[in-house]
Amino acid sequence: MIARMSLRTIRWICFGICIFTMQSKSYAQAISGLSAVRVATGVGGVLFVTAAPGDTQRLFIVRKGGQIHILNLATGQLNATQFLNISARISTSSEQGLLGMAFDPSYATNGKFYLNFVVPGGTWSNGVTHVSQFQVSASNPDVADAASEKILLTFSHPQTNHNGGWIGFSPRAGDDHNLYIATGDGGSANDQDTGHIEPGGNAQNNTTLLGKMLRIHVEPVTGAVSIPSDNPFFGSGTYRQEIFAYGLRNPWRCSFDPQTGRLFIGDVGQDTREEIDAQPAPANLINGAFVQLAAAVTTPAINSVTYNGQPFTDGTQLFVNQTYTFVANATSDTWKVQFQRDNEVEWGDNTVPFSYTWTPKGAAPHTMNFIPINSNGARGNPFNVSFTVVAGSPTPTPTATPTPTATPTPTPTPTPSGSAPNYEWRLREGTVQTPASGAGGPRPPDGIDPIFDYPHTTGQCITGGYVYRGAQIPALQGVYVFGDYLGPEPGNVGRIFTFNYDGTSVSNFQDITRQLFPTKIGNYSLQNPASFGEDANHELYITDLGNGSVYKIVPATTSARINTIVTEPARN
Repeated sequence: MIARMSLRTIRWICFGICIFTMQSKSYAQAISGLSAVRVATGVGGVLFVTAAPGDTQRLFIVRKGGQIHILNLATGQLNATQFLNISARISTSSEQGLLGMAFDPSYATNGKFYLNFVVPGGTWSNGVTHVSQFQVSASNPDVADAASEKILLTFSHPQTNHNGGWIGFSPRAGDDHNLYIATGDGGSANDQDTGHIEPGGNAQNNTTLLGKMLRIHVEPVTGAVSIPSDNPFFGSGTYRQEIFAYGLRNPWRCSFDPQTGRLFIGDVGQDTREEIDAQPAPANLINGAFVQLAAAVTTPAINSVTYNGQPFTDGTQLFVNQTYTFVANATSDTWKVQFQRDNEVEWGDNTVPFSYTWTPKGAAPHTMNFIPINSNGARGNPFNVSFTVVAGSPTPTPTATPTPTATPTPTPTPTPSGSAPNYEWRLREGTVQTPASGAGGPRPPDGIDPIFDYPHTTGQCITGGYVYRGAQIPALQGVYVFGDYLGPEPGNVGRIFTFNYDGTSVSNFQDITRQLFPTKIGNYSLQNPASFGEDANHELYITDLGNGSVYKIVPATTSARINTIVTEPARN
């Protein structure tokens, strides 16, 4: 993302090789009255900015190298101490690094936040994504506890490009604490090469997490992960249940519109088009259609869990190489139980009565989580147990002769609740068939076209953005603001764009770069916009990876006094 050896190298290092084709759109009068001010500079590798819900005093600046800084919005100064530094544990090869950050919706009370980053290693030795929960320090709200990582999800990369990296919580009703995770197709080009499943590639194959939008439920207190019962493949024994949508190449930056609940996905293209996809709300998929789930009328619960007939509680001691059967005793309102061992989903869909048999092979501490779900998809409180496995053998106890019982009728394996949205990569780039040999194909029956795509002559590497919902710029209200990292060929200077979207069609596509840059105060130029971000008031910021700066979009009448220029303090 930082090297600038050639145009082709830049495409690979940033978001993958990408070229665009313009879709015919209607145009209207340009938005006026906009400007930009530089609020931070000297922050090399800046990829993203965000804020905790309700925290209007701080902006968190995320860097590719693994550092997170706090910009004090009241003073305009970067804190001297970093909020977090995990540079020692991550891989920054090619497009890898610390790529995404999201605050827990209840951060003000629980201090939890989530990161998406790549560490060395993996199946192909080309990196492993960690989606992890971290905790703010108990003694200092401006410093995080680097040792507090709880890994929620991991997956390996065949190549080092196309890592996706965006994560975010939904503002949609009934979607509380469901974390969305954007993943790339695995890298290389055209979703082909080592580690890309054939036929069709990773993005069209739902046995892999690559090339997808994932959706998992996070219990913030424990860090336990479960699968939302309205995920398209919930209960499938074949497809990955974390998948919420598929057919994506490199969904670099995404966002929710807090007013409409729409999810906008900026998906970087290959050699023909770039695209913006939009997923409507509500986000419940039944038989391939978005519908509203019925409200829950009962509360599921688990009364107790036993192992080999004994109570299973915190502190239980089990033994290596012994076989144990765990049974969850649930209320009549419980339809299914989602089970995890050590925060990994073992089975996502288990009709009550639920049981699980396990033979531990090594001595270690463990956790198990049993999450009750009723027939309307509502979850009850999880039943969590922390226990240890030790070497040795249990003291023998007399074995009672079992009373003969009738063999129960096996419960049929449930089928997925619906089909996931398919955004068509690698078969399609934007609205056309992918031209690369062996990659393209006709539009799939369940395919969803992007709401907007554009050509290489407009830009070469898309950066998704946000629908503006701030208060400082009324003329921008409800407008989608996004960018392009490289701008039109044959150059390599980025652009800032806008359009309107009414849920059906896009209109009023505009290039607003010249309104914003060079800035009226300081005459600072835009180089390579890597991301957009929001503060807690929904005002918009631009992170410029090319010059290590952060800019805020403001009204043209903004006073010079808020143009705070901040350079990162020197560090080893």
